[in-house]
Amino acid sequence: MTNLEIHTEPAVLLVDDAPLILDLLQEILEDSGYRVLRSETGKDVANIMAQEQVAVVFCDILLPEINGVEILRQIKLQSPEVQVIIISGHQNFETARDVLRERALDFLVKPFGAGEVLGAAQLGFTTYYAAINQKKARNEAQRRMADLVLLKQIGETASAGSDLQELFDGILDSIVHSAGVEIASLMIAG
Repeated sequence: MTNLEIHTEPAVLLVDDAPLILDLLQEILEDSGYRVLRSETGKDVANIMAQEQVAVVFCDILLPEINGVEILRQIKLQSPEVQVIIISGHQNFETARDVLRERALDFLVKPFGAGEVLGAAQLGFTTYYAAINQKKARNEAQRRMADLVLLKQIGETASAGSDLQELFDGILDSIVHSAGVEIASLMIAG
């Protein structure tokens, strides 16, 4: 986040070229305690996503510069954990199927009620946090696997009777790799 207020809770981003729809969605969501960001153009989405922590996006399918499906694709490419709900003024089964295939969380048809919006937002946040937790668990499992590989290498080096300098060099290289740093030092006190 650059030059912006730091928020602890991620936001809901609203993208629609109709100010009345933005106002309606914003009122429904803010009245339920959600932090809301809004954009009347799809061109702003990438910048907003780069500067703000967003969990859920409500996006109109028909926008002047870029359509909602393309915005959905961009979001899923950059931040797959962010949940996108496509909104449309037309109930069209093929369009709904297409956006769901592109990994949209839901497809809402205007006019929609507050219950639909809040239900979609709640599902979006639940799915977002589940994806974040899954990513953390996967990263932790990879870190632990790297630690096990390091221990195996240390054991092999130590049992092979190699000199201590080679063992320490191996440990230090593994720590550097595991910690994702470029340089490290090891001090042994004894």
